[in-house]
Amino acid sequence: MSSVLASAPAVPVARSASDLLKRNNLNTVRLALAAVVLVFHVLLLPNIPVLTGAADHLPALLGVQGFFVVSGILVTMSFESTDSLWGYFKRRARRILPAYFCVVLVSAILLSALSTLSLADYFGSLAFWRYLVANLAFMNFAEPSLPGVFLGNYKSAVDGSLWTIKIEIAFYCMVPTIFWMMRRWGRWQALVTLFLLSTAWRVGFEYLGQRIGVPFYEKLAIQAPGQLAFFIIGALIYYLIREGDARPKLWMAVVGIAAYVLAQGLLFLLIAPLAVGLFIYWAGFGVKGVPDLGARGDFSYGLYLYHWPVIQVLIALGLFAYSPMVGIVVAVVLACLAALGSWFLVEKRFLHAPSRPRPAKLQTTGTEGVRT
Repeated sequence: MSSVLASAPAVPVARSASDLLKRNNLNTVRLALAAVVLVFHVLLLPNIPVLTGAADHLPALLGVQGFFVVSGILVTMSFESTDSLWGYFKRRARRILPAYFCVVLVSAILLSALSTLSLADYFGSLAFWRYLVANLAFMNFAEPSLPGVFLGNYKSAVDGSLWTIKIEIAFYCMVPTIFWMMRRWGRWQALVTLFLLSTAWRVGFEYLGQRIGVPFYEKLAIQAPGQLAFFIIGALIYYLIREGDARPKLWMAVVGIAAYVLAQGLLFLLIAPLAVGLFIYWAGFGVKGVPDLGARGDFSYGLYLYHWPVIQVLIALGLFAYSPMVGIVVAVVLACLAALGSWFLVEKRFLHAPSRPRPAKLQTTGTEGVRT
């Protein structure tokens, strides 16, 4: 077991690098990324031409990809600071599952009020139970809509943002294997190999889907193996900082943004992870004086989970048809309130719940290399 858990040979953490890992802007960066996704969806979902035109100019994809890079940094750090697989998976489960299950269950129950079906027909519908089972099992693509809900909206999906959560969980499950590969092959060799394989997956399936006209291949391209390159870039950033490399410079962000904006087609798929990584590296660790917007709590996850159903409800109630600007303001305010509620009522309670002793069979020894 210890050979699986142990990472590549530990590298002493320079004092400046240690300070940089502790004092960074990642909480604020994550909140900003979630806000970008929120604004994009609040402009897109009402299906009002003037708003849709504005949405086309927003880098919503950058928000999702940036999340994967930040996750690569933080989850790598988390695994390195945990002395067992049990502790690692328990920490990951407490972070992501309670809020996710809550948004699925709360949406399924409360949206019965907006269904065209009676309460008896709604809760007795097979489609309702299919929705619950599929979404609680992270298969949102199989049953994205509830019976009789949002039928008049541009999109009927209850929460279209949830598709990334299964990818995030896949990354969590991959991390022990990634660390085993780093120990066996060497840290940089393993990470670069995984980056290249992920990029090949994404580009290959995108090209195949476009060449033969089968959308399934393009959907396959954006699943976990195709997104792994962003996560790996995050891990590389962590080790660059840990090993005491210089603080990132502004030119890195400029190059990253320029490459992201100018690249097109398959070239974009090739360079996007590097471009996003450069920007996150600079924004997270290179900018001084940024206020820590997550000092009182990490509201980014709740904002990401709840904003879509909030917007959908307001569209169904006709608020955007009455006034698009009023709809935008109310949607943003309610989404922020939902994020606050998610953190204080759900996420924080589970994250700070007292730990029970881990089962003896999952305890490990020889994990010194995992700690920072």
